[in-house]
Amino acid sequence: MIKIGVPYWYGERPLDKFAEEIAKQNIDFIEISLDYPYPEQLDINEINKIKGKYGIEISFHGLWSDVSISHPIKTIANASMRVIGDQISFAKQVNPIYFIVHQAIRLPTAMFENVQKKINENSIKTTKEIVTMGKDVNLIIENVSSVHFGNFHDLISMTNDNDVKVCLDVGHVAKYCSRAGLDFKEQFDISIDKLKDKIVVVHLHDFISPEKDHVPIGSGELNIEYILKRIKETSCKYILLEYHHNFDFNTYGRDVAKIRKILNS
Repeated sequence: MIKIGVPYWYGERPLDKFAEEIAKQNIDFIEISLDYPYPEQLDINEINKIKGKYGIEISFHGLWSDVSISHPIKTIANASMRVIGDQISFAKQVNPIYFIVHQAIRLPTAMFENVQKKINENSIKTTKEIVTMGKDVNLIIENVSSVHFGNFHDLISMTNDNDVKVCLDVGHVAKYCSRAGLDFKEQFDISIDKLKDKIVVVHLHDFISPEKDHVPIGSGELNIEYILKRIKETSCKYILLEYHHNFDFNTYGRDVAKIRKILNS
C-alpha cells in the first residue's frame, strides 16, 4: 500500500503541534525540510518521541537552496557535498523512511554546450557519491523544474546506476514542460515508462500555467486521476502532497481521502 505524507518546514513550527494535527487527518508520514536553521534547531529526541506518540513516520528533504553538488567549480561542489553529508548524519539518528536530494544548478553559462557537458559529467559522478553516502537513509534523487535536470534525459543519465532511486515530482515535470514548450502528458508518460522501477517517492501537487506549481490537487490543470493511475504502475511507496499555496489541515485530509479512493479503485 502506498503511504501518503505532507511536508513540514521551519515556518510551521512547533513540530509536535503540527504532527498532532496531521495525525487527526489519517496521514502516514511527514517530510521535514532541512532549511536553515534546521537541522541545528531540531531535537532528535523530540522527533523520535513524535514518531511513537502519533504513529507517524519521518522523512527528510535535504537543503535545496544555495547548494549545488554538481557545480563545475570544485570548491562549491565540495562544500555542497559536505553540507548534505552533515544533514545525512543528522537524519541517520531518526531512521527515516527516505532522504530527498536535488541535483540542481543556477549558472548563467549553463546555456553553453561545453558547460552543459561538464555539469552532466559531474552530475553522474556526484549522484553515485551522494547515494553511497546516504545508503543508511534511503537517499533519493528528485527531478527539478529547471532547464538542467528538469528533463527526463538528464534524470535517466544520472540515475542509470541500479542503486539510484528517484523521487518524481509531478508539478516539476509540468513546470519544466511549460518553460520548455513541451507536452506534459507525453513527458510524464515517458518519465513513468523509463523510470518506473526506480520511482520510490512521488511529490504530488497541481500546476497552473505558466509557472505556478505546489497548489492543491484539483485546483490546477493536471489530470490527477490519470497521474495516480500511472503511478500505480511504478514501484512508488510514498506520495507526498507538496503544497505551498492555498491549503490547510482540512485540505490535506480531503485530498488524502481522494487519493486513497483513486488508488484503491
